[in-house]
Amino acid sequence: MNSTVKKRDIVTQINTARINSVGTFAYDALTNKSTYDGIDRLIMGLPEGDADYETVLKCVDVKSRTMFDELVNGGRSKQNVVTFPEIVLANGNVVIDRHFREFDQDGNLLRLQGFTKLVRVA
Repeated sequence: MNSTVKKRDIVTQINTARINSVGTFAYDALTNKSTYDGIDRLIMGLPEGDADYETVLKCVDVKSRTMFDELVNGGRSKQNVVTFPEIVLANGNVVIDRHFREFDQDGNLLRLQGFTKLVRVA
């Protein structure tokens, strides 16, 4: 029983250290290619290597996908910088994203880059 408590303490310490971790990402809408660092990959539950937008969207919990999609693509706002409210991911983690977006003259998303901050661990 003592070793179980110690293992649980270690897991709690690891999870606490992960909170507030920040990963970075970039997305090019013209090529439908997302790139991200290792921290962002772990937070989001993304595969190694690059991913298309649909793969990234699948990492977002079903209940948060519409909001996420509208914020990414500018459906709610065409501001160049947007900070998302808390987003629940499919893996149960909760994050806050900040996106720096670029649109063409017609308001279509060209590319974005940003940060994913882990605020709660599943």
